[in-house]
Amino acid sequence: MYVGTINKKMQEFINSQHKTLLQKNLGIIVSGMQKDEINKEIESNFSKELLNHSTFVEWIGGEFNFEKMGWMDKMIVKKVAKCKETTTLLFSEKLTSIEVAIRNWG
Repeated sequence: MYVGTINKKMQEFINSQHKTLLQKNLGIIVSGMQKDEINKEIESNFSKELLNHSTFVEWIGGEFNFEKMGWMDKMIVKKVAKCKETTTLLFSEKLTSIEVAIRNWG
């Protein structure tokens, strides 16, 4: 997630392939740092139909990497997230459960 939305190209793909995705094994993995808003962001970026069809919908955490940000992104993160330095929040245990779910697909 970036400022509450998924990548534009990803959104275009999901929209154009919506019916096909509903015929596939599907899991949704979301990365982002706004833990208080993540459920709302997921619901606003994915249709209820896709969310209900998915084997899993997992938020795995994210990162604010100040070394890679432009000055505008740094200003936004400082103001909105109240974060002033590189911060990583990764739930590696969720990656293991995702791997198990995918292996069970067949």
